[in-house]
Amino acid sequence: MTIQETLSLYSDAESDLLLSFVLKKSRDFLYIHPEKKLTTKQLKAFKSLVARRKKGEPVAYLLRYKDFFGLKFKVTKDTLVPRPETEWVVDHILNQKLSNNTSILDLGTGSGCIAISIKKNTPKLSVTASDVSKKALLVAKQNARSHKTKINFVHSNLLSNLSNKHFDIIIANLPYGWNVWKNNSSIEAKSLKFEPQLALFTKENGLYLYRLLLQQVSKLKKQPSVIYLEFDPRQKTKLAKLIKTILPKAKTIFHKDLAGLWRYVEIKRG
Repeated sequence: MTIQETLSLYSDAESDLLLSFVLKKSRDFLYIHPEKKLTTKQLKAFKSLVARRKKGEPVAYLLRYKDFFGLKFKVTKDTLVPRPETEWVVDHILNQKLSNNTSILDLGTGSGCIAISIKKNTPKLSVTASDVSKKALLVAKQNARSHKTKINFVHSNLLSNLSNKHFDIIIANLPYGWNVWKNNSSIEAKSLKFEPQLALFTKENGLYLYRLLLQQVSKLKKQPSVIYLEFDPRQKTKLAKLIKTILPKAKTIFHKDLAGLWRYVEIKRG
């Protein structure tokens, strides 16, 4: 079967992406050489990927990588698939006038996409990345080596192994999903079952870990200058009250994503 015949038979939007992955060729190659025949092994591998995708498995897991902030990151089923909306945090920080001795902590780093993207663009900054999952940290370390970035990785449950260190900026893209997500039957939601549940869901309508983190921050001898959190737009009111209760002197600024939804909160030290 030729490339053209294969793509006409499997006409899903991502078929050419999956086929180019199997053939280890660019997507342009597929259309420049439509007459090229696939081997039996290649066709079998392609059909397997298509079948997995139809079940809802994220493309990133099929390709074993995800693009984020112009960089390619290895992802496995031990790491959450980086979301495009998370790029806002990286972009926002890079647009700040930070001194070279600014220290940044990326909590719940997963694949390391946030920490590595920041370090890659501002090599002089001190960047630490932590995660409660040792398997996720292994993937993040591999990505750091691939992008030749020097990052301090720490295995920690929130600030439990970091409370004796000071950071100017804390970024926390922690699990904020709850049963409203699980009960969603949309195509996008179906893919969630393939991702690590530890990195997606938590208690208290998704705000459990943020409450614990804010409580830990409130007890630090020297608090960070700013904290960035990503959240579900439906959590804005409850999150605002939570921040006000635990860090009453802090200045809270909410930001919208490109879709016009409340997605990020910037908590500045009071």
